[in-house]
Amino acid sequence: MSPDETRLAYNLQPQVGANMVRILDLQSGDLAHEFEWTGGLGGFSLDDYLWLAGSGNRERAYDLRAEEVLFVDEIDDAEVRGRLLERTEPGRLTDDGSYRLTRVAFEDDGGQGWCRGKDGENAEICRAEAFEQWTLEDAASGNLVLAFRAYDAVPAGPGELVVATSPQCEAADGSIRWCPEVLVELRSDDPEGEFPFEEANGTTNIFIVDIATGAATFIATANFTPDTRVTPENWPLIANEEHVVWTESYCSLDAPGNTRVLDRQTGRVTELDASLWVTFTATGDLGVDPFGPKAILDIETFEWNAVLPEEVVDVGESSSGRYLYVGGVLGHGGLCG
Repeated sequence: MSPDETRLAYNLQPQVGANMVRILDLQSGDLAHEFEWTGGLGGFSLDDYLWLAGSGNRERAYDLRAEEVLFVDEIDDAEVRGRLLERTEPGRLTDDGSYRLTRVAFEDDGGQGWCRGKDGENAEICRAEAFEQWTLEDAASGNLVLAFRAYDAVPAGPGELVVATSPQCEAADGSIRWCPEVLVELRSDDPEGEFPFEEANGTTNIFIVDIATGAATFIATANFTPDTRVTPENWPLIANEEHVVWTESYCSLDAPGNTRVLDRQTGRVTELDASLWVTFTATGDLGVDPFGPKAILDIETFEWNAVLPEEVVDVGESSSGRYLYVGGVLGHGGLCG
């Protein structure tokens, strides 16, 4: 959906070998644009430009005014070109746009470049190390502000990050060590064994960090349960100026943790009786489901504001939060391996 909520783009395959993109005018209900495109859709970057995914080495967009597909780097308007190319920048901007936070060694290639030339156990350890490498840059100048190591990090309001430390697990000898090392040892002891190794359950500590001063405020210790990968997604961790939300050990098959919500004003942590994958909606409430807000939970009252039918697969949200739009796909994998 376009940022001004007047147009909706979708792709379809009316017959084998034919792939089309259609753009509807939501005010009139009329078909406003239709063109052939074999790739996916990356969403509206601006009201009048639709980003096209899967377009090879050069980025492309559909210009709704000119009604043509353009190479982004050939657009004459420098401001428009720059706004569109922002989509290709790695990482994510902080809420105030001042900093860019990037999982630097893992963002583009899953750590392959970082770990080139390594194999076997060394490669697994290296990929886990790559997963924990972060940079924070000044968004305007591109200058490096911080380089640090953490299991996870997210923006948390102006000038702040929420950071989760490298997970620590108990090894077979009783020592407390970095979890990926313990996992590799368990695999070495039982090469035919199946993940998850619940014996390797560990913990990570969550802090709010002031970017300017480096001061860290402890929030909580959360459980860490590896899933089918050495570099697993343990949870959703989200934060803004008002709340920090996480679900520990989300991918555990035996004991997924409950979702917890920290109210930063009061310091109170509310534990929900559910293990949810959550994101913030446009209104600051909780969108529930890994593939878009299939349900919306009020973050203050913890009552359901909206629940879509169970058969719904992928859901998008308009920029104001007024609309949810539903896609249709044949299916896809989950987040937990």
